Amino acid sequence: MVRIFTEYLRGTGLYALAEGLTRDNIPCPSAHDRARNPHRDGHAWSKSAVRAILTNPRYTGHEVWNKQRKQEVLLDIDDVTLGTAPNRPGTPPTSGSGLPNPSTNP
Repeated sequence: MVRIFTEYLRGTGLYALAEGLTRDNIPCPSAHDRARNPHRDGHAWSKSAVRAILTNPRYTGHEVWNKQRKQEVLLDIDDVTLGTAPNRPGTPPTSGSGLPNPSTNP
């Protein structure tokens, strides 16, 4: 990882990075777990693999621990002035009081 970021910051392009890693016999990501990647040959680095590493939030320091998506749900679709309530995927809708909506319980 360090080599990829160092060379990229020095101005090396994606194609040149991929070629250099392949030339130096550094295993590409698809070679790491052949059982999960039977459709790839696992011999050469691709530009897309290098790009995926350079833009991965885990490697760039932009990942936020315990981050969850939040969706806003209108409390009443006929009266938008009542506002919205947060509804996170995997949680039951609320009645606006923060308690589960009784109409959604069996």
